[in-house]
Amino acid sequence: MKLWFINKDKVSVTFTGKTDFNQHVDNCITKCRNSSYFLSNIGMCYLGVMSDTKSYLFYSICQPTLLYGLDAVNININMVKKIENMQGSIMKRVCGIPNHSH
Repeated sequence: MKLWFINKDKVSVTFTGKTDFNQHVDNCITKCRNSSYFLSNIGMCYLGVMSDTKSYLFYSICQPTLLYGLDAVNININMVKKIENMQGSIMKRVCGIPNHSH
C-alpha cells in the first residue's frame, strides 16, 4: 500500500505502509545506477578523461540522485551498506577497476 508517490520517472520519496524505507533506498539506487550508465555514454568511464571531471560528474549528478530524500527518513545499517556499495561500484567502474577488487 503506497501512501504517497509522485511520478515513477522523476525523483521522489516513496512512503509505504511499513515503517522501513527499503523501497525508497532501492529506488534511489536504481536511479543512480541509471544516471551513471547515462554518464558513461558521454565519457565518464573513458580512461582518458581527467579524474577531476569524473569526480565532478559523480558529485553533481550521481550522488545527489542516490542521496535524495534520505535526510528525511530513518535508514538502518543495511541500507547504509547498500548505498556505500553502490557508490563504490560506480567509482570502481569510473576508474576502470574491476568490481570484485578491494
